[in-house]
Amino acid sequence: MANRFNAGDSVIALRTGTGQNLTTHKGIMRPDARDLRNNVGGTLADPYYGNYPWIYPPPEAILINRRNSPSLPSPAYGVQTLVTSFQVPQAMEAVINAVLCKFDGDGFIEGSGSIIWTIDINRPLGAGGAQLGYSPPDFSIITTQLGDNIMSGPWPVPGGIRLSERDTIRFKVTTAAPVAIGAPNFITCAFLGWYWPSRLQFPTK
Repeated sequence: MANRFNAGDSVIALRTGTGQNLTTHKGIMRPDARDLRNNVGGTLADPYYGNYPWIYPPPEAILINRRNSPSLPSPAYGVQTLVTSFQVPQAMEAVINAVLCKFDGDGFIEGSGSIIWTIDINRPLGAGGAQLGYSPPDFSIITTQLGDNIMSGPWPVPGGIRLSERDTIRFKVTTAAPVAIGAPNFITCAFLGWYWPSRLQFPTK
């Protein structure tokens, strides 16, 4: 018969007295770091002690500051172009807690649709439709600038955009007339956040 545990049990209670993983009706239980973090001896009710790694960077976190400012592409209007991207390393998880999309040049009116920024995850450039990858809510069609690289800083994303290992997040842009293309017209896109180890070694007893 499988051992049982309650919400107030410690992580140590997830192990049997012989140091083996608990067996449940769903099979061998191996805690995941998304649910158990900084929790040796901590309770399952509050495994992170209130410091969730996608809200507060843990000591192991590595900062993300991925940005690019190319001159607007010279391909025909309506051709989507990749500006910048970030791939989560293996065995890591990540959060993007701020973004930046900005235009410096001529011919752009906020909200007109003459520039459309898009953030998507696991959708390579040129992949059509929604069959591959997805966009975070409210970031599939961006028609206004978000943030500023001089005055207000990047645009905060409440709760962040959480990413799993090997996820690739991309910032793309599509332009239309009357926006001027080529230097000195520049698009700036940036992802800011951090990533951390996705799985930890748990105590054996």
